[in-house]
Amino acid sequence: MNETKSFFPDDLNLKLELMEDPFSLLFLFLWISWTLYVLITFFFYFKIQRSIYIISRSTYLIFFSAVGQYLMMSLYSLKMIIGPENFPNLLDVAILWFAMPLHFLPYPLRSIRYILLYQLSRYEGLSKNKKNQNQLKIKILNFFRNHPKLKTDSSFCIFLWMLIALFFGFGLYRTLIPKFHNLPGNYGTGTTWIYYSCAIGMFLLVSAILYIALYYIRRIRNDYLITCEFVSIAVIWFIFIVPYSIIGIINSHDYQIPITILGVVECIISFLVSFGVPIQQAYMEKRSNNIENSHNNSNSIMNKKRNEKKLFLDIEKLLNDEKASALVYDFMVDNLCSESFLFVKLVSEYRNNTTLELRNLIIEKFLKKGSKYEINIGGQKQKRFIMKNLSDEPNSNDFDSLYESVIASLIIPRLSLFVNENRAKEYLLHLSMNNIQDEV
Repeated sequence: MNETKSFFPDDLNLKLELMEDPFSLLFLFLWISWTLYVLITFFFYFKIQRSIYIISRSTYLIFFSAVGQYLMMSLYSLKMIIGPENFPNLLDVAILWFAMPLHFLPYPLRSIRYILLYQLSRYEGLSKNKKNQNQLKIKILNFFRNHPKLKTDSSFCIFLWMLIALFFGFGLYRTLIPKFHNLPGNYGTGTTWIYYSCAIGMFLLVSAILYIALYYIRRIRNDYLITCEFVSIAVIWFIFIVPYSIIGIINSHDYQIPITILGVVECIISFLVSFGVPIQQAYMEKRSNNIENSHNNSNSIMNKKRNEKKLFLDIEKLLNDEKASALVYDFMVDNLCSESFLFVKLVSEYRNNTTLELRNLIIEKFLKKGSKYEINIGGQKQKRFIMKNLSDEPNSNDFDSLYESVIASLIIPRLSLFVNENRAKEYLLHLSMNNIQDEV
């Protein structure tokens, strides 16, 4: 064992490694290229993170998972660049107890959140008799209804970092205890059969939750390819993580290069499936909407006003038709967007029956931070603006700006999907949804 206390071996010659080892130069080029792609993807993420494609995937969780995937790929690439024998044991600990949990844990947390939101949406439509059938389930759902902040993306993100802290603490313990030989000055021996046993244990636990969640997630609308993403991730993990762990358990010393290559490829593919492709979908959707808006702006003002009025009248017909509302509400539940539809329906009622009591109900139910049905649009700025500028006397136009934003960004995109379903035929027949389809 090398006795030096430097982070990297004193005899490491990076220039010589790049010249003599083809893997070193290859993975240096791969890491540089991949870093450029990741930075560009992160740039677009921050520009379009309010897109439905991103929000529906839990904005913060997919971002931190992508960070974990990139961190794992970078550390594995460094191992290939300098050689496994020169790789600090401390960085192997960082991979197992920080980067790997950051990569894997967001998936089961996202799954649990999808199940929770789906069950909460279904709960609102249950009759009293059905609500009394499963008392334990109802108690859990009532708990989250009474503590709505716990079901938000932010809360699940906090829970993620609590779990990461536990893993990090265990990794820190294995680093500071000298008998594990993970302090600076130890190289090339950071992975043992115990290391890969922990890796496959983590994989099996996370995968079990993911497979159970897939049983429920399959019931959720797949218009944004979330189910396809999870199935793809499950297959990718099985193809790469299982042999990664088994080979490591059998002989972690002689097969460091193929093991590391498996890790690099898994991180790249997972990043593309869970982050890169959704970002591209969100960007293309935004670009398509911009082109459509530009085309609409080129029309005459009279045509534009006529189209807007026609769209508004169709929405009103939808809200006033009990059967159509029930069909669309079920569809919104499947899309985890029931609170937006309930908000639009209640604001429409407020426009026709403008009372202080109803206005306060809308604020308490949909606009206050942490409310049971807090609508997920545009952050808190617009909501605070509306609540700050409300006059003492109720006005039918109090919620117009937010009402229109919810319809444009959350209701219409989903209705454009709904009209293509078989169950929408009756809906189209009663409400002349061809007008809405033309607008969308």
